[in-house]
Amino acid sequence: MTPGVHVDWDQIDSPLWNEKMRKKLEPVLHAIVDKDAEALNRGLDLDVPGMFDYMLQNEYDFEKVGSIHEEYGRVLVPVESMLGLTGEAPKPYNCTFYFEQDKAGEWRIVSID
Repeated sequence: MTPGVHVDWDQIDSPLWNEKMRKKLEPVLHAIVDKDAEALNRGLDLDVPGMFDYMLQNEYDFEKVGSIHEEYGRVLVPVESMLGLTGEAPKPYNCTFYFEQDKAGEWRIVSID
């Protein structure tokens, strides 16, 4: 497994997706791969900074954005990846990034699942 962000952004085909969301998601994925807590927390709009720092303990190969859908006013963007845990063989892993628009219409990442 080669950790990194290998998403083909041009292949995303969803009416829910836009370039502003990419500009939020791509740096967050790179921050996770680079194990950069400051950049990760800067890219997330959370009430509790550091909530997702645990992700920095693992290796990720982010490969593809899956089927984007909407739930309760949020846009859920699943990212298919390979996950490398210490001492284990890499395995497929999907994590979902939850986007929400603020009152000014700007997209924010408000959670990761």
